[in-house]
Amino acid sequence: MTDEFEALIENKTWVLVPRPKNANVFVVGGFSGTRPRHLSGIDCGETFSPVVKPAIIQAVLSIALSRNWNLRQLDVKNVFLHGDLSETVYMHQPLGFRDSKHPDHVCLLQKSLYGLKQAPRAWYQRFATFVISMGFTNSVSDHSLFVYQHGTDTGYILLYVDDIVLVTFSDRLQASIFSKLKSEFAMKDLGPLHYFLGISVTHSPGSLFLSQRKYASEIIEKAGLGSCGVLSRLKGLELTCFQGDYAILTSNFLQHFPKPEKLALSDALIEEINIHELSILKGRNADSVALLTKFKLSNLPKLKHLAQDDCQSVPIFRNLEDLEVIECSRLKILVSFQNLTNLQVSKCDGLINLITASTVRSFLQLRRMEVKDCKKMQEIIAIATDGVEYEIRFSQLEYLGLDDFPCLTSFCSGNYDFHFPSLKEVMITGCPNMKIFAEQVSTAPKLRKVKTERPKLKQRNHIQILFEKYEFWNSDSNWEWEGSLNNTIQALYMEKIE
Repeated sequence: MTDEFEALIENKTWVLVPRPKNANVFVVGGFSGTRPRHLSGIDCGETFSPVVKPAIIQAVLSIALSRNWNLRQLDVKNVFLHGDLSETVYMHQPLGFRDSKHPDHVCLLQKSLYGLKQAPRAWYQRFATFVISMGFTNSVSDHSLFVYQHGTDTGYILLYVDDIVLVTFSDRLQASIFSKLKSEFAMKDLGPLHYFLGISVTHSPGSLFLSQRKYASEIIEKAGLGSCGVLSRLKGLELTCFQGDYAILTSNFLQHFPKPEKLALSDALIEEINIHELSILKGRNADSVALLTKFKLSNLPKLKHLAQDDCQSVPIFRNLEDLEVIECSRLKILVSFQNLTNLQVSKCDGLINLITASTVRSFLQLRRMEVKDCKKMQEIIAIATDGVEYEIRFSQLEYLGLDDFPCLTSFCSGNYDFHFPSLKEVMITGCPNMKIFAEQVSTAPKLRKVKTERPKLKQRNHIQILFEKYEFWNSDSNWEWEGSLNNTIQALYMEKIE
C-alpha cells in the first residue's frame, strides 16, 4: 500500500485543501487502486469508456494481414492515473495515510483515479489529444480508432482502455510511434500481438489463428465448473453464426468434449474447415482424441473444402459414420471417410461430381447414399486422373437415392466395373438427362426394381410414416426394371424422349 500511495503522490494526483462547505466528498473504498465511491447523477453524469468496436478490430486485422504489416501489443501502466480532470472533485484522505499536519483537509483531485466515473473519459481525452498532436486523426466510425497517414507511412492505433494494438506499415514507423507514446505515458511493449480482449492470437505465414480457449477456460474455472465433468458427458455440439469468413477447428479444442457423438456447423460464412492435428497430440494414444460419429454441415454458402487433406489421415474422423451436407453451394467435392455408413447431400449447387473414382474405394462401409437437388452435378463419381481402370465395389450399400438433377448424365462415365452385392433399393427421380447408369458392367444381384417417383408421405406420427414407406417400396406401381441397372436407366431415358 505504501508503494501505491507514494506513486500517487509522485504523480501529483491531488493537493490537500481545507474542506469547502456543502461540498460532496468521496470516500476511498479500499486502498488497493484507491477506488472512490460515488453516485451516478449526483456526483457524476453519464459515463464513458474508450472501447474499440469488434468489427473495427476485425477490419484492421484483416488489412494488416493482407498487407503483411506489423502488429504490436502495448500496455499502459496505471492507465486511469494519466487522465487530467476538468471537474472539481474532492476526496477524503485515505485511511492510514492522513497528513499529520492537516488531518481534516481533503484531497482536491488533479488527476483521475481508478473507480472514478470520470476516469475513463479523462484518460481518453488525454490520450486522444496527444496522438492527434503526433499526426493521427480520430476515426468518425469509432472514437477508439486512430489513423496515421503521411505519404507512404500508414498506421493504426486500436484503443481498448489500457490495451493498445499498434498496426504499422514498417518497423521504422512502429519504433517512432512507440518512442513518442512511451515518452508521454508509462507504457510497455508486449511484443507481437498475442492476447487481446480475451482472444489469443497465433501467427503463421499468411494467417492469424484467433482463439478464446484461455478466456473460456478462465470463465469455467471462475464458475467452479472446471472439474464437474459436464463437458465429459456432452454428446452433441452445435456451432452456428461464426463472425467472419474463416474458421479453424483444432483437435485440442475437441479434447474438451471427449465423448461427442455429433458435431454440427451451420449458418456461417466460413470458407474452410481445417482440422489441424497440433503438436500437442504427438506421442499420444489416438483413442484419447475425440472420435466423431456424426458430422452435419448446413447453410455454409462460402464453404469450399471440408479439409485440406484426406480425412482418413485425421484421427477425429476415424469413426465417422454419418455425414450430412446441406446448402453448401460452393463446395467442390467430397473427400474420403473410410467408416462412413450414411451419406446425405442436398442443395450443393457447386458440386459437379460428388466423389472421385480413386476416393470412392475408401467407402467400404457405406450403406446408404442419398443425393438430391444439386443443380450442376453431371456425374456422381468423377473419372480418376491417373487413367487406371478400376473395379469399384460398394460392398455394403443397400440404398441409393438420386433426386432432382437436371444436368446429371450418368452415375459414372468412366471405364469402371461397378458391383453392388448388397443393393436392394434404388430411387431415381427428376433426372431427365440421365442416359445410362455406367459405361461398363454394373452388377446388383439383390436389386429387382428402380423406383421412379418420390413417396408422398403425410405429416403424421413416426410409426405411420415408417408404415407408408414400407408400403411405397413394396407396391407394384411407379417402378421400372429391365434386368439390370444399365438397361433400366436406358429404358427410362428412351421413354422420356419418345
